[in-house]
Amino acid sequence: GADPSIDFASTSSGKIYASFILKVTDLSSMDSSDYFGILRDDTGNYVSRLFIGFIDDATFKIGISNSSTLTQETSSIYNQDDVLFVVMSYDLDADTVSAWVNPTLGGTEPTATLTEAAASTATNMVQFLFRQDNAGDTPGMTIDELRISTSWSDVAPSSGTVSTVDSEIKGFGVYPNPVKGNSLTVTTSSTEAKTVNIFNVLGRKVFSQRFSSMNKIMDISGISSGVYIMKVSEGNNIATKKLIIE
Repeated sequence: GADPSIDFASTSSGKIYASFILKVTDLSSMDSSDYFGILRDDTGNYVSRLFIGFIDDATFKIGISNSSTLTQETSSIYNQDDVLFVVMSYDLDADTVSAWVNPTLGGTEPTATLTEAAASTATNMVQFLFRQDNAGDTPGMTIDELRISTSWSDVAPSSGTVSTVDSEIKGFGVYPNPVKGNSLTVTTSSTEAKTVNIFNVLGRKVFSQRFSSMNKIMDISGISSGVYIMKVSEGNNIATKKLIIE
């Protein structure tokens, strides 16, 4: 049981949004639907709750509710290890809760995937938190790129790192990831010369290799276990990828 939270400037009108990239990695212990993402007001009330709608050990839905009971969920079914871009919100003027799953980035706010009237009126929104309950209620998940704002364009920008698309290099792929052995394979759709650099979290380059084939098996036995950023350059195109070495 843990509720890591982030406070933000008190917001009393308009909408407050939270967005992040979500990958559910382990549903094996989960046995019921429950909420994990929360927007909270200054009285401590959970006024908007994002749910994992449990189906079975391999599939789920995304849900939204103004209470601890799941009331709205997607018609789409998602698989464990799918990468989803999720946005949730509370509208202080209309007193509604909403959620979007893989919305179009940039531009104006699209129609919400899910929405419903709030059970009570929130006056001031002050906090976002992730709720980790017991294993039967909260699946294993990886969450990245959390953004909180009163502006749709801030939480779903048309450029930057918020994207479930890996790169601008056609056919770019890296596997396995996480790396469990001493090698990994990088692929693209072109034989154009490309350079692969791997950086640690401090920004220090720990690996570099250049090749021209469409795929290359690389020996990374000299890199310690940890989280890294891979940067691949091919002509004028650049792709980045988070890399986990176990």
